[in-house]
Amino acid sequence: MKAKDESYLEIIEDEAKKIIVNNGLKSLSMDSLAKASSLSKATLYKIIQSKENLIEKIAYDFLIETRIGVLNSLLDEKSSLCDEDFTFKLAKLSIGNYRVLQKQIFKDYPFIRKKLLVHWDEALILLNDKVLSLQKAGIVKDNIEAKILIEGFKVIFDYYCLSDLNDNEIIHRIQSMYNMLLEGVINKINDKIEEK
Repeated sequence: MKAKDESYLEIIEDEAKKIIVNNGLKSLSMDSLAKASSLSKATLYKIIQSKENLIEKIAYDFLIETRIGVLNSLLDEKSSLCDEDFTFKLAKLSIGNYRVLQKQIFKDYPFIRKKLLVHWDEALILLNDKVLSLQKAGIVKDNIEAKILIEGFKVIFDYYCLSDLNDNEIIHRIQSMYNMLLEGVINKINDKIEEK
């Protein structure tokens, strides 16, 4: 791809993301995208080949943004699993782009969902390692199965993300669910922190 095409591709992707997030996936047409990108439809097709290719790239970007956000929150050595800010950050990730990804893109393009699940599997390995390290440090109870704990978080995340609740209610409920779940997982965290 030529450098000029690459700069156009970035503009096209940014405009497509805005259309999807602000107006929904159904409002993304080649006409609306050409207009928003200030390009002809012929140029648009030359650069992106198909609408499905563009949507797959956007879905990948949304997933990676969410995955990076979750991993950064969980793998940050300074973050505590019981920290209010930590659970708020995790809950906030379930709205916005991830919600668009789950409710619109994966629903209308299941083949994209199937392709992208590989990236979640990679993230799950890292999360599993984090939980195991927290068990070794005495923060997470030894009888907790890391894989099942992570699956539980993902189920909560996806359930509320797919709901019809407003964003603030989703954040509140996910934060509450995480806190309740973590109370059964964490050893007396305050005692461990005070000992250090």
